[in-house]
Amino acid sequence: MIRRAASAAGPALILLATLTVLHRYWLDPRLTNQHPDLLAFWLPRWCFLGKSLVSGHVPTWLPSQAGGLPFASDPQSGWLYLPPMLFFTATSCARALGLMIVFNPMLAGLAMYLFLRLEGLGRPAATVGGLTLALAMSDSVVVLSMPFAATIGWTVLSLAGASGFARARTPQPALAWLALTSLGLSQVAAAHLTSGLLLAFVVLGLYMAARTVAQIRGGESSALAAVLRGLAPFAAFPLLAAAVLLPRLALLPRTSLGHGYVELQRLSEQLTGVASASPLASGGTDPWWGTSFARGPQGYVGGLAIMLVPLALSSKRWRPQAAAFSVAGFLGWLLNMDALISSGAVRDFVLKSPLGELWLRDPYRFRYLLLLAFAALAGYGLQAWLDATAVDRLGAALKRLWWLLPSVVVFAVWPIAWGSRVAPYATLLLGCSVLVPVLIAAARGRTWAFVALPLFVALELGTSGIVAQARPTPGGALAPEDRPSDRRFGHSFEERQRPAIVPGRYLTAGGIGAELISSRADHGRYLSFDPQIARDARAFLKFQAPEYWPAYENGRSILFGIEEIQGYLPMQIDRYWRLVRRANPKPIFYNEAAFQMLRPELLRLFGVEWVIERTSATPPEDAVPVVAEGRFTLYQLLDAEPRASIVFSWRRLTADDALAAVLQPGFDPAVESVVETDPIEGGQPIAPDPVATGTASYSETAPEHVLIQITGTSPGLLLVRNAYDRNWHASIDGKPAPLLVADYLMQGVAVPAGAHVVEITYRDGAIGSGVAISAVAWGFLLGAIGLLAIRQRGSRLRSRQGDPPPAAG
Repeated sequence: MIRRAASAAGPALILLATLTVLHRYWLDPRLTNQHPDLLAFWLPRWCFLGKSLVSGHVPTWLPSQAGGLPFASDPQSGWLYLPPMLFFTATSCARALGLMIVFNPMLAGLAMYLFLRLEGLGRPAATVGGLTLALAMSDSVVVLSMPFAATIGWTVLSLAGASGFARARTPQPALAWLALTSLGLSQVAAAHLTSGLLLAFVVLGLYMAARTVAQIRGGESSALAAVLRGLAPFAAFPLLAAAVLLPRLALLPRTSLGHGYVELQRLSEQLTGVASASPLASGGTDPWWGTSFARGPQGYVGGLAIMLVPLALSSKRWRPQAAAFSVAGFLGWLLNMDALISSGAVRDFVLKSPLGELWLRDPYRFRYLLLLAFAALAGYGLQAWLDATAVDRLGAALKRLWWLLPSVVVFAVWPIAWGSRVAPYATLLLGCSVLVPVLIAAARGRTWAFVALPLFVALELGTSGIVAQARPTPGGALAPEDRPSDRRFGHSFEERQRPAIVPGRYLTAGGIGAELISSRADHGRYLSFDPQIARDARAFLKFQAPEYWPAYENGRSILFGIEEIQGYLPMQIDRYWRLVRRANPKPIFYNEAAFQMLRPELLRLFGVEWVIERTSATPPEDAVPVVAEGRFTLYQLLDAEPRASIVFSWRRLTADDALAAVLQPGFDPAVESVVETDPIEGGQPIAPDPVATGTASYSETAPEHVLIQITGTSPGLLLVRNAYDRNWHASIDGKPAPLLVADYLMQGVAVPAGAHVVEITYRDGAIGSGVAISAVAWGFLLGAIGLLAIRQRGSRLRSRQGDPPPAAG
């Protein structure tokens, strides 16, 4: 019983400390917009995913923004990302987001504990490593960056699997640990396919390289066997993660991000005719930033982690792994340096590769490597201390005290000598003054010291986290990486402020929202417009205070099942992205979609029936006010185009000319359409008939399933104001029919005269193919594990049954 309690004490302390620091997210609960993506992106999308799954529906199409766009195959939809699928199906959306915020550092801390235990470290050292990672994340905005907080946690879980895999001596456990490694990597891919997966590969690759070298030098296996074992996790990953990878990679070429960031800037300037801000970082940080992890309270990794880095590298037993994490941390520091980022020669060289674009898109993301490095090195370093002092306890401890000084000098004394304020080091000074005597006591074999070390780390970092969130979140929101650069001797990460948003208020529709919800059967879309916000390159993303909620922007359309024509969209259908840029006189950021003017041709093109506008602004033409909410008023357009209609006149143009045509003043899609291929009915091109008439009645049984009842006096073109994608398929009276691109972005179907039923469905075959490939791969892997386990058990039973009886006499 005592042994079981001792084995559970470390994980329990990690959980308790994390839950305490983040109690406002799961106990109250409260939400925050300190990171702009929380309310504007993750909450609405994961809520939509959860509600769809609860209803037994896989959401492959999102109708609520941009005229519709692919959903499940979007890399950031949450599809096959296990935590949001679990939390947003099992609990309310408000509580689920808080649980997600708490889950990631808990996963990271527990996974680090497991990893260090598998490495052979004792419970105190493993607990210190887990606490360092979980609480360093929880104390700062790292925990609010959902994809990268998840990247850290699942990367460490993949490290645990890789550690077990590297040490396994029989096939059955080796395959089991390989499965855990692949699970961790697949979840990193689901959380953030690009930079997140790159960070995971860097960490895992460095660790596996270190383990391979250690096995070869130690004579544990041949060079070939060690290299093959080191490559195995990376070779298995594409098949086991195909369900995550295949649909996302299939969608990418059809989207804006498929161009790459440099090309997006060029296209933006070409479409607007105006120079635009580069999506790439132009500069980085001062080299002193690398010492910021010793400055509290936020982004602080603790006195023990700071002091023990040299000890981790001094131990022959742990040196290869410690060196791997040290290299990872060094890369995280180096890749944020201004001298490197602003170098023209470096930029020219790295931008020849997509990996270089990923780095320069946001070097800030590579800072997370240092958190992993400090946590792992804290564990290795403490175990190295305890191992070295195990024989000559006090004498060895006194001799090795000198190893604790170099990091303190580098991370504290040196910066202070060069002008850093002393106050931010108060926590480090207090920590070191307490921890050094406790380390000596542990070296002398004092049992209480082994318990005190993790407890003090929990107290030190937990207190820092509580102090760091003393201030409530301000009304606006701006991503940490978009805020002014750290001061020369600033902090590693911005402080995490106290969450203050009551979920019920944000998730409850006001007067405007209630009117739009009650009118959903009309299938009319809306456009939010504020003349002041329209001038901002980030549009509504920076305006998330409660006074802007009545604009129903930043993903609130998704929360309430209403449909707008713009939004914050990191990945957009390529044609939609081009149309937005061509329509705007001023450049906007690459992942925004906002219209800067109320252009009648755009409102007709998208079938906009409603405009939400600042009450003090000039009302839209041909519109009547319906309801006011806060500083905004909802207007209904009197001449709104329906979601579907039949036209009997069209022009055939190239894609570029079609884009120009639909944005021409006076363009009316109810009178004439623009096509890029001739409408064909019965194998023959249809001739325009300007005097013909027809009707179309639009309905949906699901976002991916549209039914339209049509009548026409002559063959014509059915125009459906939903964004075109190649995965949409049409049929007329149950017979397949070609689906055309109409009016540059929308859907068109050539229809015969008379009364007919047109059915348009969205089917993403890459989702099913990916699931099938992964199911087969996982089936083989788990089947092999099970078969080997059965054989091993049978072998043990036969061994027992075959023991000869004792000799008589």
